[in-house]
Amino acid sequence: MMTHENLLTNAKALVKVTESTASDTFLSWLPLTHDMGLVGFHLVPVLLGIDQFHMPTSLFVLRPQLWMQKMSDYRVSITVSPNFGYKHFITHYKAHKEADLDLSGIRLIWNGAEPISADICNRFLDLLEPKGLSRESMYPGYGMAEAGLCVTSVKPNSGVNTISLERHSLRIGSKIKQVHSGGVVFVNVGVPLDDVEVRICNENNIILEEEMVGYIQIKGKNVTQGYYNNHEATHKAITNDGWLVTGDLGFFVNNNLFVTGRAKDIIFVNGENYYANDIERIIEKLEDVELGKIAACGIPNSDNQTDELFVFVVSRNHSPEQLHDLVDRIKRLVYSDIGIEVTYVLPVKSIPKTTSGKFQRFKLRDMYLEGEFDTVIEAMSHYQSSKKEIVLPTTTTEKRLCSIWRDVFVSDEIGVEHDLFELGGNSLKAVRIISMIQQQFGVDVQLSDLLLRTTIREMAEFLEKSNNSIIPKPFLQSIQDYSRTSYTQKRMYILNQMAPESMVYIISVAWEIDSSITWEQIVSTFEQLVQRHESMRTTFEIVGQELVQKVHETISYQSVLFHSGSNEETELFIRDFSKPFELNKDGLFRYALIKESGQRNIILFDIHHIIADGISVQRIIEEFHQVIDGGLIPPLEARYKDFIDWQYEKGFIGRLNAQEAYWLKEYSADIPLLDLPTDLVRPPIQNFEGDRVSQRINSELCKELNECAEFTGLRPI
Repeated sequence: MMTHENLLTNAKALVKVTESTASDTFLSWLPLTHDMGLVGFHLVPVLLGIDQFHMPTSLFVLRPQLWMQKMSDYRVSITVSPNFGYKHFITHYKAHKEADLDLSGIRLIWNGAEPISADICNRFLDLLEPKGLSRESMYPGYGMAEAGLCVTSVKPNSGVNTISLERHSLRIGSKIKQVHSGGVVFVNVGVPLDDVEVRICNENNIILEEEMVGYIQIKGKNVTQGYYNNHEATHKAITNDGWLVTGDLGFFVNNNLFVTGRAKDIIFVNGENYYANDIERIIEKLEDVELGKIAACGIPNSDNQTDELFVFVVSRNHSPEQLHDLVDRIKRLVYSDIGIEVTYVLPVKSIPKTTSGKFQRFKLRDMYLEGEFDTVIEAMSHYQSSKKEIVLPTTTTEKRLCSIWRDVFVSDEIGVEHDLFELGGNSLKAVRIISMIQQQFGVDVQLSDLLLRTTIREMAEFLEKSNNSIIPKPFLQSIQDYSRTSYTQKRMYILNQMAPESMVYIISVAWEIDSSITWEQIVSTFEQLVQRHESMRTTFEIVGQELVQKVHETISYQSVLFHSGSNEETELFIRDFSKPFELNKDGLFRYALIKESGQRNIILFDIHHIIADGISVQRIIEEFHQVIDGGLIPPLEARYKDFIDWQYEKGFIGRLNAQEAYWLKEYSADIPLLDLPTDLVRPPIQNFEGDRVSQRINSELCKELNECAEFTGLRPI
């Protein structure tokens, strides 16, 4: 539970410790569901009344170079990334393509949300220092949602400072031993912020002296007082004297905190927590994996400061071929279910357990760190390499795919029989492969297609047989009085007729523009966009018994210039601006310019979903800025009408007919009614109105529901 006082206390402390002022601007690609994204890069800028920029996380994953490009374009001074974000950027950075970057305006780059790698920090800084990025801009910190966001941080312009320790001195209650080389490197995450205290304790909550490893505990005005409606969790997390047990381990040196790891059985990968027992339950879906014979644990990787997922499986009678097959299936299953890579699947004679039958995963972790599995890993690697020779591509498709895979995995030792998972494939690599296939082949492929065909040969065969999935590039057709509608448009039209007053299928967006742009420029820009895009000049009619669309040479639409004297006036105008469209009348979009007294100009834009979706709206916004800035837009290769014509071609219709035949056969007999008890009669026409009803379920009932779900093989939602 977080109170307003908790959040405001931490936000004010962040403003002070970062020395942020009205001259700063913030940019983040973290989602607002992330505490750093919400508190650090939304609430703090709001508190200061300064600009904040947000990049969709999915866009950063696909095009990480845009992060620094936008930092340069908008002269942003403060940004953020967890450890894996820097590594992802480094992997895809190409200096010759980013020659125009100017990063001299960056004052702070927050580094937190997961353990910090000094090596990755330095590689990132080495890469961008020639572009003006200061090495002192890297800003390490430590925090958690239970503290609002931040607990400790270094001083601005301190940079990355590290300590190298002997691995065996990192046990709880041990005094650290510094070494000059060959040790485990940890990054200084600074001193406690205002209004929060930090202490290091042993298992009995006795405070340890500096340079001793122990449990990190925190207390302050920004720290939660417990977990909502969960007294058991609160009792475990809060000590008798009011300190929150974070579950993390660390030590102090000169009042500066160093975090060494996590105390619980949580596996931390790419900024996400994964519970070991959940992963074990997933793997136990395999028929030849027995319950209680498999253990998952996270083992820290000192190179990139993230946990690697290790799976230990009891194996007594497996032949090398059987073990190799099991390893492959475990990796595939875990990746397809939760999207993370299993580093190693290692055979063991038994899983260490307590006398009460609980797994002792830490013993397996210690065995690996002490080298007890080195011989097994070497033998398994040798067997795998001997069984998997490099089969060179022969067809043109295989060669093009091989080039893509080698680029993504940064390796020339890849053949057409190598498996995606065996090469170390993960969600980021899979998305890149799909994106490059779509760009280079012009084929509409999905992530599921890749997960079902994990070798180059399998994917090549799929692409060569998928002519009906080719993304069309048809010639522009002449304007006709009427043309056919797509299947999506027909569905949208029916829904609109069922609830014509509904606002559900109206896409509304707003964006801020430079106050120097005149109303006349805006009107002219939209006129050009309307002439460019036929969809913006389209209406829908019923001709005979068929829904058709009509593209007009010219069309009237609503455009409003509104001068606002206050925030209240702006809110009232926005509330009244959006209203339903009549699909057979002119103008299925509208726009307005709000000129506020504080020199802020806002564009409002509404468009019906029957002629646009989220991607096309984003394209309209991009083209709006290109035109208004005097840029040239390349001519369209095709229109939506041309796509519809392609959609009606024989191949596509054949696929739909096959699907229709399947479902007609499935439901050829009487369909039993789904008889669920309700407290009202379902209306003949759905009006899309609704509300939320909250109901608390106590922990005992939750436990019983989960036990019932596990017994019946169902998943509670």
